[in-house]
Amino acid sequence: MKANKIIVVLDTNIYGWYQDYVEKGVRTPEAVSAFDLMTKIFKGRDKIQVLGTETIEKEIKKAQQVELRGLFYSTINGLIRNSKNVIGLSEEYFNECRKEGLRFVTLADCETVAASAVAGLRSLVTENRKSLNHPKVKGAFRKINSKRKLREVEIKNCKGFIGETYG
Repeated sequence: MKANKIIVVLDTNIYGWYQDYVEKGVRTPEAVSAFDLMTKIFKGRDKIQVLGTETIEKEIKKAQQVELRGLFYSTINGLIRNSKNVIGLSEEYFNECRKEGLRFVTLADCETVAASAVAGLRSLVTENRKSLNHPKVKGAFRKINSKRKLREVEIKNCKGFIGETYG
């Protein structure tokens, strides 16, 4: 029997770092990590399913880069729309972050996490170390998810996700 696929959302910056690695030769730790992750995803479609979110789609389109848009659509298997539940949860996340003094978190960040949570996903991968991967931000999201009895979305960087998924 085949194991269940891992379903994950990749934050906008993963696509950008991958593109920078491939097209511009950027070799920062974020670009290398994004390249490593995307390579594994492309080779292991039987193990990983990537979903996009409406918010990420808008950010990709706003960049007005045909290659980036093509990368996004060739990677995802489906799109999570910003339903009333997603919008409501993202506003709760955002308000909790504001209450905690976490002013660097954007509503778009909150929408991405909310879409993942409402869809029941376990993981969101981002290289956004200053906001989404910040321990206090994760705590704010955890607090709201606990109150709403939602599964916590684990926010990981590329290396952490690769290590857990591919051991």
